[in-house]
Amino acid sequence: MTADNRQPEKTSVPHTPSRREFLTKGALLAGGAMIFGIPFLTGKTRLAYAAQQSRAPQAGQYALVLDGQFVGLLKSVESGFISGNIITQQSGPNQNFLGKALGGITYEDISIHCGGNMESGFYQWIQASMNSQANQMNGTILKTDMNYQVIDEKVFQNAIITEVAFPALDGGSNAPYSFNVTFKPQQTLFQAGSGAQIPAQGQTFGGNLLSSHYRLNIQGLESACAFVTRIEPLVWKRPLVQAQTGNAYNAGAQPVETPNLVITLPASQAGPFSQWFHNFVVQGQAGNEEEKPGILELLAPDLQQVLFTISFGHLGIFRMSPVPSSGVQESLVKVEMYCETMQFAQGQIGGSSSAQQQSAPPPSPPARRRPSRRKSLPRRKTR
Repeated sequence: MTADNRQPEKTSVPHTPSRREFLTKGALLAGGAMIFGIPFLTGKTRLAYAAQQSRAPQAGQYALVLDGQFVGLLKSVESGFISGNIITQQSGPNQNFLGKALGGITYEDISIHCGGNMESGFYQWIQASMNSQANQMNGTILKTDMNYQVIDEKVFQNAIITEVAFPALDGGSNAPYSFNVTFKPQQTLFQAGSGAQIPAQGQTFGGNLLSSHYRLNIQGLESACAFVTRIEPLVWKRPLVQAQTGNAYNAGAQPVETPNLVITLPASQAGPFSQWFHNFVVQGQAGNEEEKPGILELLAPDLQQVLFTISFGHLGIFRMSPVPSSGVQESLVKVEMYCETMQFAQGQIGGSSSAQQQSAPPPSPPARRRPSRRKSLPRRKTR
């Protein structure tokens, strides 16, 4: 970019169009180039867009705006394009080949990859969605150049979160921790960027989140949980049934899909899990009262501050198996548990949930690699 004496533009949040403005623009898009997710631009808009595309450099960042509020930078964005639906039917005199035609528009899901340094409003959307509220959200995904000036905007309306994926946690890893969020928009609109400059950095909350900074508690198994070395990826899903109405849809939520909780720990420390497995699986004592609540905390670098909390309701153990090892490495065992409910919160849970009530603090665990400080585990209600 050629340097000049102009002052840099102030940070501004792009205008989120009203529903009338959105539908008006959407009608134009449905007619042509937007079928392929490419901006349909004419006149001055096209010239402005071409001018922005000619600027160098082009590589840059993605950022997210929700309900008019800038909520932070994203690591990556996938999909979110618009495509036409193909209808096939037998045609011709002998009905021996298929005729094809377009039968409507699909607004594809948008997947974003982000870390722990987003604004609180973003995590509140995840929290509400995973706590049985299918909150719809309007927003914009901004693409910027290397100088953080907006060159493209992807506007979406009435989006519902359909999947939240938490990657594996590993006590021996120093890799940054982040997660993926997928949401389904009712409509999507592509437009040229405003050229406004966005913040180069977001809030620092949770920005140093690492894969090894976690703490797991399962009621009655606190001493064994202190030695958990790995937690497998967790993927929460909310399937949607889509009824096409013109170019929009009416989404009806299906039952939420919760993942199994799968952990690894030394076989020498797995005694409490072995006893639970014997009672629950071998002895058949598998009623609601034998299921357990659990809490997974993602911690700050000081290993004390709780940045995010994932709570599990009605955990039931169903499998234990040795982990193949080589050399003189300590023997490990993998424990698999089903989970009926899974909730997410920013920070430490302050009160009880529908399946859990506060109980007395558990006894102090033995010496371990992670801090010994533990929060009280809620006692779950009988259903």
